[in-house]
Amino acid sequence: MNTDDDQTRTARNAQRRQPASGVPATAPARRTSMADPICLPDPFPPPDAAPAPGCDRCAERAASRRAARATGDWSAVSDTNALIRRHPH
Repeated sequence: MNTDDDQTRTARNAQRRQPASGVPATAPARRTSMADPICLPDPFPPPDAAPAPGCDRCAERAASRRAARATGDWSAVSDTNALIRRHPH
């Protein structure tokens, strides 16, 4: 049930929604970014880390990586690559 106060408030809100005179109701389309997107080369999956020559620990991890790849455990392959890259020689 609308009261007089509700009707007055509704009319006042409708007046506020009217655009100012001389202003178009819709703005022209504009670009939202400064430039076109760029495409960076991203090799995926990244190349395997090369085990250091003569390092037994790197050789073990390389064998572990081959086993993980054979079973489809891509998380273990990625983890092993990181371990080989970070291994101090």
